[in-house]
Amino acid sequence: SSAQGGHQYEAIIDMVYCDEDFVHDLAIVCDIKHKALPIHIDEQVLTHDASLLIYTDQLVAIRNRDVFGWFDYLQRFDRQVLAPLMGYLQQGKLTSLTLYSDTVSMTLTKKALGRWWKRGKAFDAGILKLRTDYAD
Repeated sequence: SSAQGGHQYEAIIDMVYCDEDFVHDLAIVCDIKHKALPIHIDEQVLTHDASLLIYTDQLVAIRNRDVFGWFDYLQRFDRQVLAPLMGYLQQGKLTSLTLYSDTVSMTLTKKALGRWWKRGKAFDAGILKLRTDYAD
């Protein structure tokens, strides 16, 4: 707990990972540890009680209306971020994982994982088909 203005509060997040300077500035103001996003998600991310990972790379593709760039980002995010985190959840190394977007949020636990997370080749195959059908 920290004291601010005579009030006690408990930090909800104890580490923020992001590549945006303004997020690091906010973390400093809120007295929260912060680092750049890891290139690969590994167990180092699990050393904190409540980490927040903020990814913004997809925004460039969205702003540029680059559908294939956005799909490429989703593929990388699936492989480099979601897959390792889901693995940690399945192994019990992570107790819960909350995913936020601009329109939805969901919290996953090991128990809920089996109902939600189905890895397969459908996503990759779908993107390849879109590229074949619509790319220049």
